Amino acid sequence: MRKVLVIALVSLAVAGSGFVAAASFDGKQSLVCTTTELYECDPAQGCRLVDPVDAGDVRHIHVDFRNKVVKLHPVETAHASRIDRVETVDGKLVIQGIEDGAEDAVDGGGWTLSIDNRYGSMVFTVAGGSMSFSGFGGCAAAQ
Repeated sequence: MRKVLVIALVSLAVAGSGFVAAASFDGKQSLVCTTTELYECDPAQGCRLVDPVDAGDVRHIHVDFRNKVVKLHPVETAHASRIDRVETVDGKLVIQGIEDGAEDAVDGGGWTLSIDNRYGSMVFTVAGGSMSFSGFGGCAAAQ
């Protein structure tokens, strides 16, 4: 389960900070993001801070709106997760998807990424089975 949730997390973990024009967060221009803070949670142990490198190296993520996928950055990474929904709500770009996981396991889950339209700060969650990941950071327009 952890491996699949980490893969889903890799597919959406987003961050990197700094000011970028609001037009960059309209769901039209690709984004590159860097995870700055990541928590892994389960009922037995609660939530604990984890290093994004140790959780499948989810430091840098590429969000490709044109092809409707998110993947590890650099974009040569093989695994990609499909973006199912993109909507702007109350000044935030909200991106959602579902990750099926491994073929032989019951380990799928859903993810949501919320990016502030003004500054690019973000919050994301990945939930499935009996664990979740929550992360924080920011995004910038891809070059």
